[in-house]
Amino acid sequence: MVLKKVEKLDLEYLKTLVAIVEEGNFYKAGESLHVAQPTISLRIQALERELGAKVLLRNKNKAELTEIGRFTYQVGKEMLALENQISRFIESQRKGDANQIVIATGSTIGVFIMPQLVSKFNKKHPHHGRIELQICNSDEALRKLITNSVDIAILGTKIRHPDLEAFKLLEYEVHLIVPGDHPLAEFDVITLEDLLPYPLIIREKGSLTRKALEDALRQKGLTLRDFKVVMELNSTEAIKVAIECGLGLSFIASWPVMDQLTNGTLKVVRVKDLNIRREIFTALNKRGVLTQNGEEFMKFLQLKNSLKGII
Repeated sequence: MVLKKVEKLDLEYLKTLVAIVEEGNFYKAGESLHVAQPTISLRIQALERELGAKVLLRNKNKAELTEIGRFTYQVGKEMLALENQISRFIESQRKGDANQIVIATGSTIGVFIMPQLVSKFNKKHPHHGRIELQICNSDEALRKLITNSVDIAILGTKIRHPDLEAFKLLEYEVHLIVPGDHPLAEFDVITLEDLLPYPLIIREKGSLTRKALEDALRQKGLTLRDFKVVMELNSTEAIKVAIECGLGLSFIASWPVMDQLTNGTLKVVRVKDLNIRREIFTALNKRGVLTQNGEEFMKFLQLKNSLKGII
């Protein structure tokens, strides 16, 4: 093929190239874009005709980017992110919410922290624009932030990506939570051996809270197989209800169960020499542009007392 002077690039072709790279193959790219695989192939062929150069080298198992393909992919990602941001801004103008903030976060943070955090921000800035919360898993939240589909991400995982800048919002401890009438509730501190006979409820595989628990146990020469695990649940809210129903004990943060700890239906019992800590991070897209309201919200997050009374 002969390199051409590029007059205009179709964004649909760039979306297709980005999807192939990020999804790993043509079939998954088609699924993510909701089009058939032959359409994916036709779009890539059209992109290569516009450029006068190959962007992908295809074989039976995978497609690899050429040098021109790598450059087109990187620039294409930035163009699509800017398109997303412009589209969101125009849509917010149309709805009269030009000063809105869109925040992506996980379910635990979204349920137990964000409502109170937004309430505190509202009291400090009563005339700010609308705040939209999008609850999703960490991978989806990061994808949304990288593509400028949201303004801010607040997540319980370390954020390492060249297009993003992040800072630690807070660090907290994960505790053993037991029913208020449980035999272990009589003690303020127990050993891991004391815990062995009792049913244990844990988070699902892939959960960062579960990983933190497994890492802490490993330092003591133990694994979850040494305990009487009776249930795996994929949300803190579900675990809270299960503990209240007497189905078992669990290691979770104390702030989602603050009301229950106050009224005595649940209790924190410390486990000697077991230290389980988690962190929450806030991230921005380096190329993103925050509204005035977004900038005020970020300043608010960085205040030392922004989370006082919440965690």
